Amino acid sequence: VSGLPGTIADVFNLTKRDGLEQALIDAGVIPKLLPMLNLKGSEEPLRRAVHSIHNIVCGSEGRKSAAAKAGALKPLVAMLDKRAPVSVQTRAADCIRVFASSSPAIRDEVCALGAGPTLVSKLADGQAKDLQANCAACLWNLATGSNDRKDTVVAAKGVPALVR
Repeated sequence: VSGLPGTIADVFNLTKRDGLEQALIDAGVIPKLLPMLNLKGSEEPLRRAVHSIHNIVCGSEGRKSAAAKAGALKPLVAMLDKRAPVSVQTRAADCIRVFASSSPAIRDEVCALGAGPTLVSKLADGQAKDLQANCAACLWNLATGSNDRKDTVVAAKGVPALVR
């Protein structure tokens, strides 16, 4: 991946092949995808970069940990705060949901990045249903197994937003 948006299609296609995920991590693809999360312009390369990270980390605690250590969480959480297209925000929330289903340390990092209030804000009326569903699942995953993270969700007014 050279950082050019045109190459993301090739990386995305590789991430859809079972068994290549660890090879992509080992090749250092995550740090090369991260600058693409800040690209302005076409929605498709941005959505594919996020989807590629999602595909790589799905189903493996080790790959989630490696991607988190490479810095994947911060731009994904920031993407929800930006005025990114809804399809990109939806994919970012789904990717964060996958990370938040992981180890307590990764859940703690997602909370420390301030994801709680942003996720809750996406539950408001008028937001896309898929985005709302992914954000609700993120909040549930974050609250699992820790009173501190539960308190984070409560402090962000996540409970009233979830029961609307």
